[in-house]
Amino acid sequence: MRSVARSAALVGAEAVRHGVRPEVGAAKGLPGDWVTEVDLASLLVSDGRHDEAQAVIAPALVTFEGLRAVKDLAVARQVLDRS
Repeated sequence: MRSVARSAALVGAEAVRHGVRPEVGAAKGLPGDWVTEVDLASLLVSDGRHDEAQAVIAPALVTFEGLRAVKDLAVARQVLDRS
């Protein structure tokens, strides 16, 4: 299990490092576990790139609101609250 987690972290880090948007990104290594806009925005916030983070996460917020995905919306807003 540790090797799967390590592999997932490396794939996610690679996507973020190269600025690959989720629609062309790679799976982290687990079924259905893709690098998302929320993942990218979180790392951008950590890097002090707040405006970029808001631009990346905006489509996710619209989608979550439309789907009434309360839990996902809360996570996305939490990322923005850190900016």
